[in-house]
Amino acid sequence: MREIKFRAWKGDERYMLSWRELKNYQNDISTIKKDYSIFDDGALNLIQYTGLKDKNGKEIYEGDALRVECFIDRDDGPGDDAIALVNFENGSFEADFEGCTEFLCCITDSYETEIIGNKFENPEMLENI
Repeated sequence: MREIKFRAWKGDERYMLSWRELKNYQNDISTIKKDYSIFDDGALNLIQYTGLKDKNGKEIYEGDALRVECFIDRDDGPGDDAIALVNFENGSFEADFEGCTEFLCCITDSYETEIIGNKFENPEMLENI
């Protein structure tokens, strides 16, 4: 069983709250809506932990951008690295590449992954995915 925890993007302050900070947050967590937003203005968005870690032991969360090393193998040598965005779709965590979607657990089991940012703190990364 994976550990269930979250972090949160506080959009109005452009700040990522850790799980520890979120647990101590003064607002009532039970008011979380389906879209993971606590406030009507979407100022605090919950981001779920996938239960997986990158090659450096860093926890992978929904919305993280991953560098996947040698994603495409070639006969003449190692393939190119790919950038993927972690999403929660259809009841599972997926890694979305350029026009391709894979289960996140398959990617982390088969390839070395490294977190290089996330869609909240680094929205410019979405241009490369």
